[in-house]
Amino acid sequence: MDELARDVIRGDWGNGEERKSRLTAAGYDHAAVQGQRDSFQGENGNRAGYL
Repeated sequence: MDELARDVIRGDWGNGEERKSRLTAAGYDHAAVQGQRDSFQGENGNRAGYL
């Protein structure tokens, strides 16, 4: 899941509803991926070190 969350941060899965739809269609749990993405970015949105 960590690599997938990094892909999401990079924008590989699109944004917003597009990302949600693409992740769901690929069989992923959007909420779980989003949660991992959020934990990587932290409260201040810092992406350093995770890409």
